[in-house]
Amino acid sequence: KAVVSTQSGHYGRGAALPQLGDGELFHVTIECEEDRFKVKINDSYIEKTFPYRYPLDDVAMIKLNHGSLGNKWVALSWKHTKNVPNVDFLDSLPPIIPKIELGDTVFRPGTQILGKAFFKEGTSKFTINLWKQTGFNIFHLDFRPYPHGSVIVMNSNPNRSWETEVRARLTHLTDGQLMLVRIECGDNEFKVQVNDSYIEKTFPYRYPLEDVTKVSVVHGSNGNKWTSIVWF
Repeated sequence: KAVVSTQSGHYGRGAALPQLGDGELFHVTIECEEDRFKVKINDSYIEKTFPYRYPLDDVAMIKLNHGSLGNKWVALSWKHTKNVPNVDFLDSLPPIIPKIELGDTVFRPGTQILGKAFFKEGTSKFTINLWKQTGFNIFHLDFRPYPHGSVIVMNSNPNRSWETEVRARLTHLTDGQLMLVRIECGDNEFKVQVNDSYIEKTFPYRYPLEDVTKVSVVHGSNGNKWTSIVWF
């Protein structure tokens, strides 16, 4: 998935790119066939394919080029669509990079942050942080399953000094579950949903929402990981 800026540069020649509007969210799917790549943009295949020149199973990493002028990729994942033995789709999802700068984006009331985490039993906690700067955490959202009592801990940490916690119940999570987390930025507080249900507590803004400059995650342990985080 990517957000496009119509002034972002390009080079090279190939298949026709459909018209994209400034600020549009578009989807790109690369399908790995028996002998070639097929590319789909917003549910329509481009007119050309790309035959494998080197073995497909030699792929070791994926790299993105965001472009310029605010153009950016906002999510990336892969899965097997056919029956492939000994492959767990969720387990194969990559962990996201732990810290993402907002760039020109400003969080305002109405902004939503959507995260997905692959839960593994044995992790003690996993976290989303909204930062003003290094050492100044505006919103710390910490998920603490057993043995911490299955709680969600919300706090702020200006200048590396923790303030008063707000705690809520964490619903039971099962090993291998995909967990959906939505942070809604209201007029004067954060509201949090876990798997489409609001937790019973909110977290009032202690510092200006528009001061958030980056988002970070802590994946946890035992294979627990955040697999995507986007905001809109």
